[in-house]
Amino acid sequence: TVSSQIMSLLSGLLVLHKPGGITSAEAVACVKAALRRRGGKALKVGHGGTLDKAAEGVLVVGIGDACKQLHSFLSGRKVYRVSARFGEATDTYDATGVISRSCPFNHITRPAIVQTLAQRFTGHIKQVPPPFSALKVQGQRMSDIMRSGGTVLPVARPVHIGRVEVTAFNLPDVVLEVDCGGGTYMRSLVHDLGIALDSCAHMTALVRLQQGAFSLDKALKREQWTEQELLRRLQAVDENQNPNVR
Repeated sequence: TVSSQIMSLLSGLLVLHKPGGITSAEAVACVKAALRRRGGKALKVGHGGTLDKAAEGVLVVGIGDACKQLHSFLSGRKVYRVSARFGEATDTYDATGVISRSCPFNHITRPAIVQTLAQRFTGHIKQVPPPFSALKVQGQRMSDIMRSGGTVLPVARPVHIGRVEVTAFNLPDVVLEVDCGGGTYMRSLVHDLGIALDSCAHMTALVRLQQGAFSLDKALKREQWTEQELLRRLQAVDENQNPNVR
């Protein structure tokens, strides 16, 4: 049919700059709504790795048959700019949560952070995900269990952090740039770094600078999520190509 022919043409990847304040699913819904006139209600749209609602940055979105390639982005390389505040821990490990404890932080130095990151948080490590996360336990999201008054005991998982740099140091605030593999939680990195430095910390902001071969400077801002601009920027995908290399 004509509609199926049109839908077959609507296939490829889009690189969005997701703003803070909307979920990754809401960003996908915006794209689907913008392309509905061209692709119909049955058009497949998905994303290649969740960004928390408060976070911003690169969100790779698949259209049509290109959705089959999205799994590669889940495990692929990502680069983040992570803002952390020492001296306060929160139940969610980020600024959306409730402060759970306060700790001294004036003893922390930039060299101490650099050394601790190199020795304990670089390479192949085990990381415990935040209790408030989208990971599921017996079919339920851990965050849903926690918000309903339950408790969860997250299990440490292997992750890979290739590079961590301290790009700003102004206690209690520190900014890191992290190059890592899929499944690495920046909230847990900040939380665990605070403990390792005999203090506590939580993440105050997160920006995904890069996902696979796609960088933030090429991503479509929210005002550009129009049918015309999305179609113009739709990138074809070769099924045999590694989407993390371009």
